[in-house]
Amino acid sequence: MFPAAVVLVLAGLGLFVAGLVTGTAVLFWSAAAAAALAGVLLVLVGRRATREATREATREATREADRDAARRGTEPTAGGPDAPRRMRPADRPPPPPPERTGGASTPARPAASGPVPPEEDAEFTDLLAVMDSREEVRVVPGEPRYHLAGCPHAEGRPSEGRALADARDEGLTPCAVCRPVSSLAARSRRGPGRG
Repeated sequence: MFPAAVVLVLAGLGLFVAGLVTGTAVLFWSAAAAAALAGVLLVLVGRRATREATREATREATREADRDAARRGTEPTAGGPDAPRRMRPADRPPPPPPERTGGASTPARPAASGPVPPEEDAEFTDLLAVMDSREEVRVVPGEPRYHLAGCPHAEGRPSEGRALADARDEGLTPCAVCRPVSSLAARSRRGPGRG
């Protein structure tokens, strides 16, 4: 389509010059029509290029997620470029219970305040927005989720502060109770100092 637009622009230029030389109004109108048609073709070429770039970025993100999943030994993302735009990394299996040996029994950590919360079903765009975030999240040792400070699941339990990007690199996934990915993505969209 781009070569056709170039031909139309050159034809329009020729018609314009011919209109100037002969003083014929029909040639001027023909030049204007050729230029308008060339403009429409250039808009279509631009839209196609944008669509292809978006498709390629989606494919690359899917390939990257599959490579990460393969590195962690989990299932790759389902589908491909036409799959729904949500990512759900596979859960890591829970750690084995601590072995008890003879003698006094001391628990390795306090009893959990309930089962491990489900994983946040975060939007793909939110995941991209916080992918390299250095915002601090809370991690309860031995559990596969990371939390925001003040999350009811992590409240009152020993937890460690960690950068969100580091927690994701370790294979941890976001908690559905406090929704750290959605919250931090919304905060980053609002900008610094506004929330």
